[in-house]
Amino acid sequence: MRLVPGWKLRLGLDDADRRAVYLAEGLGQGFCALSEDATVSYLCSTTYNSAVEHAVHPLDPDMGIEWPVRSPLLSDRDAAAPSLAVALKSGLLPVYHTCPGMSR
Repeated sequence: MRLVPGWKLRLGLDDADRRAVYLAEGLGQGFCALSEDATVSYLCSTTYNSAVEHAVHPLDPDMGIEWPVRSPLLSDRDAAAPSLAVALKSGLLPVYHTCPGMSR
């Protein structure tokens, strides 16, 4: 698959099909729980390190994400995240080919 900046894929995951999604290092992700009892689990290829995490405000109109809820509850981190334009201009986002997993 060719990586295209701004490319999006929307998937529905549930407890009936029990599917998972694999994302390579350097790719962005976001999720929206549609129930009060949803559980999200992450598996990482290395020990989690918050210092290498990046964030863009999920409700930034430039992201073009059509979230399936009207008034989402955001984490403090997501609510304080910069817009996509600011993140790009400031060099806050990783360059995919320099991500640690790409050198393996």
